[in-house]
Amino acid sequence: MFALSSSLMLSHLASYILFPLVIGVIATWIIMGGRLRSWLFYLTSRFVGVGVLSYGLFLLQFVRYGIDRAAYAILIAFLLLVLVVRVLATSLKRKDLWKTLSLQRKIKSRKQMSNWHKAIAIVLILFLLTFLVTAFIFVTNLPSYADDAFGNWHMPVMNILYDGGVHIFGDTSEILGRGRLGYPIMIPAMQAFIANLIGGYNDIYINLFPWLSVLFFLGLIATWIYQKKKNLIAALIGPAVIISLPLLFMHTTQGYMDLLSATYTALAVMAFYDRLQKDGHASEFVLGIAFLSILSYVKNDGFVVYMSGVLIALILYSLIHRKKTKEKLHIFSKLSTRIYIIALILFFIAPFTFLKSYYNLGFNQAAGADAWLGLAASVHWEIFPAIWNTIWDLNNYSVAPVLFLMMLIRAFFRRKHMDREKLFLILAPVVILGIFLLVFLVTENYKFVLDQTTVNRVFTMVLVIFFAPMALLFPLAKEHHD
Repeated sequence: MFALSSSLMLSHLASYILFPLVIGVIATWIIMGGRLRSWLFYLTSRFVGVGVLSYGLFLLQFVRYGIDRAAYAILIAFLLLVLVVRVLATSLKRKDLWKTLSLQRKIKSRKQMSNWHKAIAIVLILFLLTFLVTAFIFVTNLPSYADDAFGNWHMPVMNILYDGGVHIFGDTSEILGRGRLGYPIMIPAMQAFIANLIGGYNDIYINLFPWLSVLFFLGLIATWIYQKKKNLIAALIGPAVIISLPLLFMHTTQGYMDLLSATYTALAVMAFYDRLQKDGHASEFVLGIAFLSILSYVKNDGFVVYMSGVLIALILYSLIHRKKTKEKLHIFSKLSTRIYIIALILFFIAPFTFLKSYYNLGFNQAAGADAWLGLAASVHWEIFPAIWNTIWDLNNYSVAPVLFLMMLIRAFFRRKHMDREKLFLILAPVVILGIFLLVFLVTENYKFVLDQTTVNRVFTMVLVIFFAPMALLFPLAKEHHD
């Protein structure tokens, strides 16, 4: 029994890592060329691959019915064709692509760490490992315990798996994985594909996907920060603060898509930040757009809140520093950049937006039949005392709001001494928080503030986005530009 469970667990682990990674490596080559290297390349490729595989499997349902090996082969062939065109049409060379695959095994620091710094780094590493190991044991021994995780996210996986594909057109009781109408089913489509390869649905090992997503997300943050700071403590502080957030354990071990939405948002913010840096390149901007596009239909609020919040923050930053950012906007005049953006919109955003319009499926699930609009009859000012009670009296977020406010205050008073690009790292989560408050204020979603369900989740995710690059806002070490 143990051997059978172990082999099944390893099969799921390998599938959730390798199948998206193969797709992601090719897709990241197409987007980034040879600009990413070593662990940063592989970690980025895994997240790109999850998006391309999930959306690709869904898109194929428009032309063929089936979540199977043939669908995967079609996606691989399509991506290879695009990559060949990319190589032939640009100066990209094959040797540049192969260089991205080599791994840097030794961590190089610009200065030797003191014993005190080594002790801090060891504590942070042990803290992260304790969280990840505990969550892994939980995931691999217990099924989903949250009704919403099972009903809204795991049920469509089973339906897609045992139906053999996705019904896109037809009776509304049969379409879109027969889940809650209007919920995006791209990630469930990928999970159904992997379940099909392994031989069936398993309610325990399906939760390896969110656990792996957190593992790779924390690894990507640490790698990205270390590349800039060359400081191990700086690289670990963001991941350590993130896993200390209440609710993070539940979202790491359950099938909710909130944390994945926050993950892709943070990755988009980091990619745009790289573009705003002096050494930024058009490919970083395209990568950010790719992450936002994937994010758009991980959940409905990905399109309405997270994606729009990041874009609004980018516009605000450009207006505030319009003289400095003017030269960076020339990338929009390039035909290649326009082609990339159009292709990403057509691949990730347009199809499901069309289906929502076709079936009159709105974004606001709380409004029921009126989900296409869902505005409340009045402005619900009563959410603010409820939010105050949730944050301060009930202490649902521990010390995170205090740290959040302290960092905002510090950034305000040190704004003249702070690199201007860091303003974007602050603007993005603040704008997203503002949009969430607006949604609670003027729509039927105010009910979720009063009974603390959704509000706890979304505020936690805003903190994830804010804390991911937080080491760049502290003078722990001077930022290093390659």
